[in-house]
Amino acid sequence: MKNGSLADYLVRLNTILDSQIDLIRTGELTSLQMSTNNYFITQDLHNRDVIQMLVNNNESDMNSFSWTQQLRFYGSSSRGCYARIGENEDNLASPEYLGNRNKLVITGLTEKCYLFFSNALSDHYCGAAEGPAGTGKTETIKDLATALFRR
Repeated sequence: MKNGSLADYLVRLNTILDSQIDLIRTGELTSLQMSTNNYFITQDLHNRDVIQMLVNNNESDMNSFSWTQQLRFYGSSSRGCYARIGENEDNLASPEYLGNRNKLVITGLTEKCYLFFSNALSDHYCGAAEGPAGTGKTETIKDLATALFRR
């Protein structure tokens, strides 16, 4: 992956975000369409921030930690849909569609939780989130489970 292609993708992603925002401003969306569009905007904003960080750090290696720590989805004819995060190469994703869902805003702490809990899952361990009440521990784990197509 060349850094120039990342910069080009960043421009394309910003164009997509602008068109999604314009679509919301029209006010012609049903509640289901609005919910779906909001999900994609939240995800695309995070994607834009990640791509911007890679461009700013002049990282173009697909094996860099900045890239591998992200939750990524792949598809192949032999493995179907699978998720990767960190060094995990397991088939974490199952083929069950769980419907339209709300998306948490992904922060640095959310990314660390995703990485930790997916590593624990691939190693057949469990984890326990700790912290004050109402800080999103349960919702973060539920969001990761939904992202991996699990209930």
